[in-house]
Amino acid sequence: MVTSRQLQPDTWFINDTFEFVGPSIDLTMRPGDFPFEQIERKPLIYISLGTINNRRDDFYRRCFEAFGDQPGQFILSVGQQTDITQLGIIPANFIVRNSVPQLAILQQADLFITHAGMNSLQEALYYGVPLVMIPQQIEQLFNARIIERQGAGVILGNSFTFGQATPRQLHAAVDMVLNNPRFRQAAQENSRTLQGSGGYVKAVDAILNLMMRDLQPA
Repeated sequence: MVTSRQLQPDTWFINDTFEFVGPSIDLTMRPGDFPFEQIERKPLIYISLGTINNRRDDFYRRCFEAFGDQPGQFILSVGQQTDITQLGIIPANFIVRNSVPQLAILQQADLFITHAGMNSLQEALYYGVPLVMIPQQIEQLFNARIIERQGAGVILGNSFTFGQATPRQLHAAVDMVLNNPRFRQAAQENSRTLQGSGGYVKAVDAILNLMMRDLQPA
């Protein structure tokens, strides 16, 4: 299982025969240009709705309204299909790109506003980054509920009205997560678990061990 046991929902068919190896994180596989020299403020908040359901100009404008006057630096990744010129006036504390090197940014981020896709959640927690989660579809809501129970983030739109967070709700959620150390503590606890899970090296070892066992004479 490419996750940790803590992030796996309880279910009858997951037993001790399963190996939890965590995510496979490799910075060299996810390169990308980004003007890191433009990051001049703290805290650093990263915003992304992932690579599929990211045609959300309305949401991006709500982020501008919610955080345009807030201290800190905001990095917004809007996806390849979004025309940045159509988003209106971009606040001075925002860096907006169609894509960004997510892993490199998460290593510096203080908070991640995310759609709660499993890859994004695990990458954030791998680096100990707490979350404000705005699910865009049903499985992302289930993912977010697991993280919220872990104490590493909060959900906005915790119902089937996906992605409906208002600027006021966005602002309040970010303030709560940034100003309450328990969220970062929970994220860092998950980080230790995920980084200690073994990743692809443990996965290869588990496969080879299983093959060797099956090759043993009866």
